[in-house]
Amino acid sequence: MFEKNKLIAAMMEVGLNVTATAEKMGISRSSFYRKMKKDGDFSRRELLELSDLIGREKVSRIFFEDMVS
Repeated sequence: MFEKNKLIAAMMEVGLNVTATAEKMGISRSSFYRKMKKDGDFSRRELLELSDLIGREKVSRIFFEDMVS
Protein backbone atom coordinates (compact mmCIF):
# COMPACT_ATOMS: atom_id res chain seq x y z
CA MET A 1 0.00 0.00 0.00
CA PHE A 2 1.18 3.53 -0.65
CA GLU A 3 0.15 7.03 0.37
CA LYS A 4 -1.64 8.72 -2.49
CA ASN A 5 -0.93 12.17 -1.05
CA LYS A 6 2.83 11.54 -1.11
CA LEU A 7 2.63 10.56 -4.78
CA ILE A 8 0.63 13.67 -5.66
CA ALA A 9 3.05 15.87 -3.69
CA ALA A 10 6.04 14.31 -5.48
CA MET A 11 4.39 14.93 -8.84
CA MET A 12 3.68 18.55 -7.92
CA GLU A 13 7.32 19.05 -6.87
CA VAL A 14 8.38 18.39 -10.46
CA GLY A 15 5.51 20.41 -11.95
CA LEU A 16 3.19 17.56 -12.90
CA ASN A 17 -0.48 17.05 -12.21
CA VAL A 18 -2.44 13.81 -12.60
CA THR A 19 -3.42 14.53 -16.20
CA ALA A 20 0.13 15.33 -17.32
CA THR A 21 1.60 12.36 -15.46
CA ALA A 22 -0.91 9.93 -16.95
CA GLU A 23 -0.30 11.34 -20.41
CA LYS A 24 3.47 10.96 -20.08
CA MET A 25 2.97 7.39 -18.85
CA GLY A 26 0.72 6.57 -21.80
CA ILE A 27 -2.39 5.80 -19.76
CA SER A 28 -5.68 7.63 -19.37
CA ARG A 29 -6.32 9.95 -16.46
CA SER A 30 -9.16 7.70 -15.29
CA SER A 31 -6.81 4.68 -15.32
CA PHE A 32 -4.29 6.62 -13.24
CA TYR A 33 -6.95 7.56 -10.68
CA ARG A 34 -8.18 3.95 -10.58
CA LYS A 35 -4.66 2.72 -9.90
CA MET A 36 -4.32 5.21 -7.05
CA LYS A 37 -7.58 3.94 -5.52
CA LYS A 38 -6.59 0.27 -5.72
CA ASP A 39 -3.67 0.48 -3.30
CA GLY A 40 -1.03 1.15 -5.91
CA ASP A 41 -1.95 -1.38 -8.55
CA PHE A 42 0.74 0.01 -10.86
CA SER A 43 2.62 -2.32 -13.18
CA ARG A 44 6.39 -2.62 -13.07
CA ARG A 45 6.61 -0.66 -16.32
CA GLU A 46 4.44 2.10 -14.88
CA LEU A 47 6.57 2.34 -11.75
CA LEU A 48 9.67 2.65 -13.93
CA GLU A 49 7.99 5.43 -15.89
CA LEU A 50 7.04 7.17 -12.65
CA SER A 51 10.69 6.84 -11.59
CA ASP A 52 11.75 8.64 -14.75
CA LEU A 53 9.24 11.41 -14.06
CA ILE A 54 9.58 12.02 -10.33
CA GLY A 55 12.76 10.18 -9.37
CA ARG A 56 13.64 6.66 -8.35
CA GLU A 57 14.20 7.43 -4.68
CA LYS A 58 10.81 9.11 -4.37
CA VAL A 59 9.06 6.16 -5.99
CA SER A 60 10.92 3.78 -3.68
CA ARG A 61 9.88 5.76 -0.60
CA ILE A 62 6.27 6.15 -1.74
CA PHE A 63 5.64 2.57 -2.82
CA PHE A 64 8.08 0.40 -0.90
CA GLU A 65 9.04 2.14 2.35
CA ASP A 66 6.62 0.13 4.48
CA MET A 67 7.90 -3.16 3.01
CA VAL A 68 11.40 -2.69 4.39
CA SER A 69 11.84 -3.27 8.08
